[in-house]
Amino acid sequence: MSTTCPKCNYTRQPTDLAPDYECPQCGVIYAKFDPNFVRPVSASERARLREQNDAETRMRLTRMCLTTTPTVPNREIDAVIEVVSAECAYGMNLFKDIFTAITNTVGGRSGAIQNTLRDARRQVMTELRHEAFSVGADAVVGVSLDYSEFSGGGRAMLFVVATGTAVRLK
Repeated sequence: MSTTCPKCNYTRQPTDLAPDYECPQCGVIYAKFDPNFVRPVSASERARLREQNDAETRMRLTRMCLTTTPTVPNREIDAVIEVVSAECAYGMNLFKDIFTAITNTVGGRSGAIQNTLRDARRQVMTELRHEAFSVGADAVVGVSLDYSEFSGGGRAMLFVVATGTAVRLK
């Protein structure tokens, strides 16, 4: 069953992220705009529905497959949606720079830098999932990570970019 907004005449799509009781286009709550359109929804029920929708969204985001391969194992790609990307810039603070300089001098692994790289990778992958979800994708294939460092003026920044192809699976 498709729902058409009584205010802007937008027809809901299966990929719309707005809750069922709200127009994704103009944001009107259907029951508030036209009480005869749908049954009135109490504030507590609205909150419960929003929480349920948020939980479903979180679950879909958690289950979204990100892969460096061009396909998803044991799944068939129904449609290629578009290329998606996410970027994160992390500042390397003074203490990390000092510890890195010491590690550079005496040798060994830099835990501070490794932790920053790990955090940056996790954050950019989370944002890539959100980008793919926002265009209605079930998975992202061909994921590529690029790391760069920008430094100057006594400051260093780590820049991480993730790109991939958002796809809908059968």
